[in-house]
Amino acid sequence: MQIMITHGSMARTRVLHFNRLQLIALALGLVIGLLALSGTIYHVIFLKAAREGWPVVSQIVRLVVRDEFAQRDRFMRENLDAMAQKVGEMQAKLIKLEAIGERVSGLAGVKPEELKQIAPSVHRGGQGGRSSLRANRRWSS
Repeated sequence: MQIMITHGSMARTRVLHFNRLQLIALALGLVIGLLALSGTIYHVIFLKAAREGWPVVSQIVRLVVRDEFAQRDRFMRENLDAMAQKVGEMQAKLIKLEAIGERVSGLAGVKPEELKQIAPSVHRGGQGGRSSLRANRRWSS
């Protein structure tokens, strides 16, 4: 593509040559620049309108903020419900395990009181070594 520039005060005509790649890059740069400029202007005007309380914009801001709070509340409620359901399932499994433990201790001839006294000493977290091995041997025998 050629662009010819002529002016009355210039003695010669200037000619600019552009190939296809240069035109595409120029068009893409122009589009990106316009998008950035319009986004910046919109953002600045919208923020100014929201701060100063312009009538139409402040109503839109209230609707957007109210919708965001509603979505956050809904998300929190859904997560809380899911966690409550998981806790309920874990409690049911724990009750079932306790019942099975009582049955097994009855079949093994171990009193449930003895089992409750041994269990806390065995299940201390983060311990190892000989004392832990002795407690495990007492539990398994």
